[in-house]
Amino acid sequence: MKLLAQQRDLQAKIPDIEKCLDVVATLQAKKATGEALIADFEVSEGIYSRAHIEDTDSVCLWLGANVMLEYSCEEATALLQKNLENAKASLEVLVADLQFLRDQVTITQVTIALKRWQNLLLQLKRSNGDHRSFIVKEICRPDIVPNDVSVVLSFLQKSDGFGSSELEYCRFSQQWYH
Repeated sequence: MKLLAQQRDLQAKIPDIEKCLDVVATLQAKKATGEALIADFEVSEGIYSRAHIEDTDSVCLWLGANVMLEYSCEEATALLQKNLENAKASLEVLVADLQFLRDQVTITQVTIALKRWQNLLLQLKRSNGDHRSFIVKEICRPDIVPNDVSVVLSFLQKSDGFGSSELEYCRFSQQWYH
């Protein structure tokens, strides 16, 4: 869960940094033309004010933790560009880590399903011929994963000639538990 929260934070942070870069670039462009920039900014939640920004050489960047620093436009652009690159690189690493974890979860689930299948077959050999009731009892356990059940049931239907009533009972029991 922590990785997913970090991913959400980075995905929210990247557009903010890009927006700040755009504002600094707009300020520099307006300075070059000599025009004043008229901007609306948020004072408080839902409260906005209009600002008339004349020729300016610096901007203030909010760094977090109640810290705001004044930078020249060139320094601000360099800092924001560096922060943007770092955030994108961190997001790429985070996405790769999450994909690796998803792959590991899938591998683990498949391994557990195969082990359960092997255990089922081993117990089936030991059941002394009463394999139909044993299989129905085993498949209908609440801890059996529904995907495992559908694979087992389709195999049994093809190989063992299970009747449709037994198969429907197993499917109904699985739906009841899950």
